[in-house]
Amino acid sequence: MDAKALELEHELRQLEARDRLEEAARLADEHGLYERASQLWERACDYEHAARAALEAQDAARALTLAVRAGSLELESASIDRLRAEPEHAVGLSQRLITAGQIESAARLELSLGNPARGATLFERAGAWISAAEAYVKAGDSRNASRCLQVAIQLDDAQHLARLKLGGLLMKNDRVLDAIRFLQKIPEGRPERPQAQLLLKQGFERLGWSTAALLMEAQLKARPETLPEESADLQEASTGVAEGQGSMLFGRYRVLRTVATTPTASVYHAIDSLTHQEVAVKIFSSATVREVGRDALQRFEREARALGLLRHPCIVALLDYVASGPAVVLQWMAGGNMTEFVAQGPVAPARVLEIAVSVLSGLAEAHRRGILHRDIKPSNVLLDAAGAARLADFGACHLADAAATVTRGVLGTLEYMAPEQLRGEPATVRSDIHGVGALVWHGLTGAPPGHRLPFLSSRLTERHAALLQRFLGPAQDRPSDCAQARQELLGLVWPGEVPPALAAEPSGTTPETALQSERLRPIGKDTYCDTLLGREVVVLKADADTLPRAAAFARADHPGLACVLCFRPDASCVWIEAARGPQLDRPVTSDEAAELAQALSALHRAGGVHGSVDRNHVRWHGERWVLLFPLEPQAGSAQEDLERLRRLTDD
Repeated sequence: MDAKALELEHELRQLEARDRLEEAARLADEHGLYERASQLWERACDYEHAARAALEAQDAARALTLAVRAGSLELESASIDRLRAEPEHAVGLSQRLITAGQIESAARLELSLGNPARGATLFERAGAWISAAEAYVKAGDSRNASRCLQVAIQLDDAQHLARLKLGGLLMKNDRVLDAIRFLQKIPEGRPERPQAQLLLKQGFERLGWSTAALLMEAQLKARPETLPEESADLQEASTGVAEGQGSMLFGRYRVLRTVATTPTASVYHAIDSLTHQEVAVKIFSSATVREVGRDALQRFEREARALGLLRHPCIVALLDYVASGPAVVLQWMAGGNMTEFVAQGPVAPARVLEIAVSVLSGLAEAHRRGILHRDIKPSNVLLDAAGAARLADFGACHLADAAATVTRGVLGTLEYMAPEQLRGEPATVRSDIHGVGALVWHGLTGAPPGHRLPFLSSRLTERHAALLQRFLGPAQDRPSDCAQARQELLGLVWPGEVPPALAAEPSGTTPETALQSERLRPIGKDTYCDTLLGREVVVLKADADTLPRAAAFARADHPGLACVLCFRPDASCVWIEAARGPQLDRPVTSDEAAELAQALSALHRAGGVHGSVDRNHVRWHGERWVLLFPLEPQAGSAQEDLERLRRLTDD
């Protein structure tokens, strides 16, 4: 290294040491050290500059992930174009985007790489119905393209672009009357109207309705613009424009971006065109009703009813309920959730307490109205732009007399759930108090209580630990209500200083040693008895292959699939439900095959493939046949899964 290079390196290190990361990044950029610059820009949380530097460094895969984080469609498109020329660099990138929740970006990547069927499936899962339809057309699947466009219209009656595209698609498939029915609903004054009139004229001519065709031709001639005949056809999917952005939901809410998608619902960040207020629109997936029964829909409606009863500054406000969706429109929380907040770095204990007190205030109002939340966890605590905390997601709640007990199976999240809920026993007010204790513990250690990490702040004492152990202990030892819990928390002094660094994981901890706990007792290879709940679980290392497959099973959330119980980051493992019923020893009936096909469909929409649909992986569990989680990675496709299922009906 010459003297100038040494001098540059010394200056960069000096700037980094003084935390002047942006200056260091600009300096690295100026001297062509693009890889170093990209890393510095990322550390400075400037993901757009980090993506540009990564492109200069010829690292298109890294550039794409950074562009997605920056929300830059321009850079995302440039990165995808680069990857199209270097497809070997895109291996595994789509799955990483899916795991990170960036479904539409993964879909655009798959489409660009020449996988339109895969892209269509991902667009559909993200609720990007028009892009899904365009991708299905590229894959030669007109039936699914038509279905997606009809869903888009059902969700938003003012989605006239979907009507236009559906009309063109139906016309191409000789369904002229159906095409006319959709095209005629596009009103005058809409930009889609001229193209719709052109298609209507063609349809009238094909049906021999000469008078109607002449009238439509006269209307077209009266227009100043000239329309090419192919302009109304369903165009090829674009990889550079985010589906949904700028479109209207329910004729009122203009979509800014997709926030999250699950097998049961999609959440959009939108603007209310009437009030100009930022909102979150949560739309229930109608396909779920057909695939998993009405349980998920009932949870969605339960959340809407609960929020309709609650008006409190510490609870995310319900602004509107759209029965035709169904959908709820909620107050927009720009600060993200507590999980993300804690993941950014150590949090002052006083700040954690402030959040907990807000949650307890909101819970007190819910309990007063006879509502138990039953799923208190960091991801259900949202922060507004000013950092104020509000309780969200009442989907697992129960509307009843708060003095009564509730038993409705295990609803909620295992790592934050009260022991009595885990055992299937009645949930009470004190169950929610346990959730608040788990929430505080996560804020003070960076992980749920079961990970047994020490407090990040050295100024917390045994009194703090003892108090939280009361919250997390047996129900009879916990505070009796939110008021008492709040009083006990405020009875201690909580340090206002931010801990200097995250606590390191205890040395020598491995997935194997972390599993040697009082709760899990080994009973076979990869199989344990969960002594807390008295059930068998399969525990697998969360390696680069297993974790994405398990994530797809978890997202699918179908009773016909083995349940993914939890992910343990401290032990780098996942817990899978073990089905120990009889193995399939006969051909499946048509009804059984239909149920298993629905389970596979849910898995495929969640971005996964089973790969081992055979008698060894089908067991009776509870009241139905269940597809087990394949312990070894399997190659295959969605089509092959369904073909193997068909063979089970013939064996």
